[in-house]
Amino acid sequence: MNIASLVSTIKDDLYSVYHIEWDVRVVEMGEGDVNLAIFPSAVAGECVIGFNLYLFYTRLDMEMAVENEPPLMIGVFRGVERNGKANIAQIEAFETLLRGAKGHLIYRVNGGTFSDAPLKEHMNERWSYFSLRYESDYLDVHTRLDFDYQEIRHHVLNFAGLILLFSSYQAKEELALYEEGKSYMETSVRYERNPINRALCLENKGYCCSVCGIDMEKVYGSPGREFIEVHHSIPVSEYGQERLIDPLAELFPVCPNCHAMLHRRKPPYSIDELKQLMNDASGERGKK
Repeated sequence: MNIASLVSTIKDDLYSVYHIEWDVRVVEMGEGDVNLAIFPSAVAGECVIGFNLYLFYTRLDMEMAVENEPPLMIGVFRGVERNGKANIAQIEAFETLLRGAKGHLIYRVNGGTFSDAPLKEHMNERWSYFSLRYESDYLDVHTRLDFDYQEIRHHVLNFAGLILLFSSYQAKEELALYEEGKSYMETSVRYERNPINRALCLENKGYCCSVCGIDMEKVYGSPGREFIEVHHSIPVSEYGQERLIDPLAELFPVCPNCHAMLHRRKPPYSIDELKQLMNDASGERGKK
């Protein structure tokens, strides 16, 4: 994989997961390392939080970075106060994913440095300084670009999601990155789904249907890779207003058929109820 392919792959992958455009730039290339700057696309002059990716022979490091930094990073701290502190469930989910990928999260809050300690322990403090770094354990990256992108994919996607949780960035369509259920009046009313919550659900629960267990890739080959829908146990249309959700408790990967069957009733069937209906139907067929 050459550097152009790596940049293009990361941009496409981040867009497919989080549904916003990203700028990925090569900052430096040495004998055995690559440094990329990765930021959500922004209007010129805007303060935006992104991260730097450092790829070494056997390690991947990523560190929060700020472009167009305002005095004392006031805009960043306001974003953290408004967004990061209100979304501990999402933060904890990304922490778990990154540590599960054999890496170490390092927070710097005010004058302290905390390695592999949950950030929620510092949520009641008033922050005058905040930074975030991730250091992977050993990766099978033998030379600068002689590696399989899948080796670093989940590290990059999950760190990007965590960075977005601390950012005041909003996409051009006023995408709220943590709440769901904002309504829009068109010919009919549509409800916004949140790409960060979807990513957290699928990274934790995988791409097999929670009801029937189908893995689309095993059935259809490459066109079915990572093809799955995400079911809200409480329908988004019933929220009434935007609300924070726990993506691990409320969201489930389901195939299109099972998703449709879950909504054959109002309120929808639960995952367990539909499983039981399938088992009952299978038992009846077995008697014939």
